[in-house]
Amino acid sequence: MVLIKNDWNFYIRWEFYIRFQFSPQLAILYYFIMFMIFCN
Repeated sequence: MVLIKNDWNFYIRWEFYIRFQFSPQLAILYYFIMFMIFCN
């Protein structure tokens, strides 16, 4: 799926809401990994 820059914040919030609701630990781990990938 290709995301435009404008949709990025909305997408992150939506993904985080769903993941955090079902499994907080996995959500934190997932976003830590994504953060490391995108900020390198």
